[in-house]
Amino acid sequence: MINTASRLRFTVIIPLEFHRGQVEECLRRWTREQAYARGHYEILAVACRHSLSQEALADLQAQLGPEDRLLLYDVPHDVALHAQAVGEAQGEVLIFTESHCLPEPNVLTLADEILQTHPEWAGFSGGTTRIAPNRLSVVEADMYETDIRHGMEQHPWRKLLDQCFVVRVEHYHAAGGFRPELGHFAEWHLAARLHQQGYAIGYAPEVQVWHYYPGDIPALIEFSTDFTRGEMMYGSECVDDPSHSYFPEQTEWSKRYQWLPTLAQVAFLLAGRARSKCITTAVQPHERLVRYRLLLVWGLRACFGYKPAHYRAILRFWASLWTLRLCLLLRLDRRPLLTAFLRLIDATVRRERIRFVGHWLDQQGTQSISPSTDASALACCWQPDNAHLFRSIGFHAAEQWQGTRFRWSEPVGMIELSLPPGDYHFAIEWLPIKDIENLVVYLDEQPVSIEREACKASSVLQITSSCPARISWTCEPWTADRDPRLLGLPVVSISWTHVNTAEHIAEKIGRSIS
Repeated sequence: MINTASRLRFTVIIPLEFHRGQVEECLRRWTREQAYARGHYEILAVACRHSLSQEALADLQAQLGPEDRLLLYDVPHDVALHAQAVGEAQGEVLIFTESHCLPEPNVLTLADEILQTHPEWAGFSGGTTRIAPNRLSVVEADMYETDIRHGMEQHPWRKLLDQCFVVRVEHYHAAGGFRPELGHFAEWHLAARLHQQGYAIGYAPEVQVWHYYPGDIPALIEFSTDFTRGEMMYGSECVDDPSHSYFPEQTEWSKRYQWLPTLAQVAFLLAGRARSKCITTAVQPHERLVRYRLLLVWGLRACFGYKPAHYRAILRFWASLWTLRLCLLLRLDRRPLLTAFLRLIDATVRRERIRFVGHWLDQQGTQSISPSTDASALACCWQPDNAHLFRSIGFHAAEQWQGTRFRWSEPVGMIELSLPPGDYHFAIEWLPIKDIENLVVYLDEQPVSIEREACKASSVLQITSSCPARISWTCEPWTADRDPRLLGLPVVSISWTHVNTAEHIAEKIGRSIS
């Protein structure tokens, strides 16, 4: 084959997996119906060599032109096929699409004009029009099109849509390209990387492809599961990625240690102690229920780890699935069908997130699980945004109050610190959102004396072992209106500094004199 790289403007990459019966029409529209000069673009049809028969491969090859190629790899995932095919591309500009997307005849012509009109754009995403052959595909299109409009028109950086994404090849490579191990989450990751590196991605809805929505429940579940798995893998393994801050934390991953039985047993013990101290105090019935709920939650975690949460997620998934099927059977109208559809997607995501964490915990077994970075060397301070570096339990997601970042702890909270033996000045600070009652601080489950200020508690802790020290606290549980969480301290920071022995003795003498 003659090398035509010098005159190829576009390379169109089409993975043939998940074609939904549209592959022949898709290839025909790209190879024979484009108004753009045929010698100035190539089609790379990419397939898994194990997915198609020799007869099917021969039929596909027959539809391609002399400039085009059929590439075969061992991976069945369309994102992985995209990523591998880029290495064979000869065009100045890459066009990523899907084999169930049917282009209008002017797609390449308009794409060329837009890139020349906007040289400041590294690339752009085109628009889509739905093909919805059944009732479920209508609500599927409703959901995805709403999300696409938000991403293209309102979201600050999520401008990448692989149904029709046009990008200059040098900028694609500079941003790192698609990461196949992230599955469909790789689309969001690449969008974040492009934005993080300062590349502008536009939106050109006049560049149109027709997108086929199958309205197939197993396919919907498979896609949501794959995306969530990639999201969880990214959150757990790519903490040093430059675009990591672009994505919200996955609550199930950030709270994974709460399902570690050894730590949950400690929390259950402390929750029981806190309750026994208040058992003679007159409390309202709902307050007593809150305390019992706290004991029940930690008791289940201590005895069964993540499994109760996993079973609840599975039950919720099956309930949502059969609710959607019932809505289809009863031929309910669009609104309840969309509600049932969204609940199934949400339940699928929750199930996969807990399954991912459970698999991670099972792999750890009884081994000591340590963060990838030594927390004690990180400026000696826990803060809401570096909480992922610590082995801790009892923290909710980070939030903001009057401009200050914080995390609610549960009524029982704990962090583990790997500190050399010695004396340490320890302090925990919180926001004045509520009065904190019956606060007790523990070192390895033994209460320590503390000094209370308005929104701060401090103490000098004696670390006598090289084993990780467990610093924990308990306080009165609290629930807010329309908030199902059990709340304790609104923590702003936890700090610890090594105390010089001589200074510590002088400080104690000064206190006794005063």
